[in-house]
Amino acid sequence: MKTIEDTKSVQFQSLYQITVEDIRYAKNRQWSVIYYSLLTFAAITGFYLSTKEQVFDYTSLAPKLALLIPAFGISIFAMWLLMETQKCLCEYRMRLEAIGSKLPEYKSLMDISSGRNKKKRHSYSRYFWDLVFPFIILIVVGTLYMTWLLFGKALDSLLRGLFLVTLAEAIFFFFFYECNTCKVKQAKEKLNQYLKGNTNDRKTE
Repeated sequence: MKTIEDTKSVQFQSLYQITVEDIRYAKNRQWSVIYYSLLTFAAITGFYLSTKEQVFDYTSLAPKLALLIPAFGISIFAMWLLMETQKCLCEYRMRLEAIGSKLPEYKSLMDISSGRNKKKRHSYSRYFWDLVFPFIILIVVGTLYMTWLLFGKALDSLLRGLFLVTLAEAIFFFFFYECNTCKVKQAKEKLNQYLKGNTNDRKTE
């Protein structure tokens, strides 16, 4: 006959597996964002190259903006989705630790892995600058390439376009980064309170 502790252990093991799947899904979503963003940039570039001499007159500003604005919107959305997914990954890893603290068979492994860098293991910046940031740079470069492709013949327009696009994406980047950093810090504080309360309950028992 199963005891209450056995039932709880089974439930925590199920939650542990669900969280692992959530982490795998989030990582796959980051790769999908990069893939479809670059694919969209390639589609817009192909449309421009195939219609610039036969269908549309790109000497005026309106047709150029009609292509640049969607590319810029896609880059901002992709940047937000990548950074939001990174925030979710941090929260999933914190949830994994909270669940692992309830499972003796996982606790020793988690203590070893988390002990390598205790200060940054739940920080938003962990894995961000070496994994997510290059993806964001790739998206920004794609947007700047679209700007150069559309405004390359007019130097003044090109420089203004590159400056405005870079400035706007930098503002969005730092805004998203600071917001997600604060959210992860709040989630980390909740995790610490939970683990601290769980430790006090065990001592009381």
